[in-house]
This record gives sequence, C-alpha cells and structure tokens, in this order.
Amino acid sequence: MKICHKLAFLFLIAASSASAGSATKPLTLDVNQADFTTQKDKVLNAIESSENYSEITEADKASIKQSLLVLSEKLPDGGNVSTLTAEDREKVLSEQKLVNSLLAKAAKDSQIICRDEDVSGSHLPRKVCRTRAAHRLYAEQQREALNKSLNGSNQVNSKVSDTRASN
Repeated sequence: MKICHKLAFLFLIAASSASAGSATKPLTLDVNQADFTTQKDKVLNAIESSENYSEITEADKASIKQSLLVLSEKLPDGGNVSTLTAEDREKVLSEQKLVNSLLAKAAKDSQIICRDEDVSGSHLPRKVCRTRAAHRLYAEQQREALNKSLNGSNQVNSKVSDTRASN
C-alpha cells in the first residue's frame, strides 16, 4: 500500500510542476521605469528565442520591433516619460500598450496545453500536448475537413436525387 501512496505523490508532484511551467507571466514593458534599454533588450531576446513566445507571428514581431524603435527615439538614453511633451508622452504610452498587448497575446498562444484525445480503434484516450495556437489550428482543420466531407456527401446525394428525378 505504501508504494501506491508514493507513486500517487510522485504523480501529483510531476503534474503540478508540468502545469506550473506553462503558466509563465508575460513580459510587460513599463516606460515609467528608468531602465528602458534593459527592458527593450529583454523583450527582443524573448521574442527571438523564448519558448514563452514560440507562437508569435512575424507580423507581430515586426510591430514590436517598430514600436521599440519609436520608443528608443522618444526616450533617448532611457529618458523619463515625465520630461516629454504631452503629444510625445501619448505616443510613447500608445506604443507601450501595443507592445504589451502583443506580448500578452503571444504568451497566451504559446502556452502548452495537454488534452486527452480519442484514438480511432482504441478505448484508451491519448494525451496530446500542443500550444494553445496549435490546438486552435487543429480544431479549425478538423472543422474544415468535416464541412468538406459533409458538403461532398450532400453533392453526392443531390446528384442521386437529380438522377432519380430525371428518370
């Protein structure tokens, strides 16, 4: 009986550490802090090499890089937002909001989610782990395949009924 308790305990530890690893808080850019250059470098490194942002699109990467360039121009030497004109401050805060929203979206899409999926010809489900974006793509492909097969069977049925009607 003790072995069962130990195995159950180990299983719970493994499950909790696996789920804790996938729920990483996304980076956020805060232009009110004095270390903008450090934040910029962290963001650039994260979108290029981090698993937490593996599902970021090239368009979103380009948008983030463009926003960081604008912020670098408006905040030379990691300057303070309070010294900017009202127009520049509004532009900086707008770019910060854009970067943070794109980072949050990419982090959410990059989360690993494991699901049990039924396997044809088996009573045992199979555990499949994919990113949230990959699960969404897979579900979309399954819907399209189902719609295609339903539309194809409707066309066959309509041809059969047309043939019967003409006879």
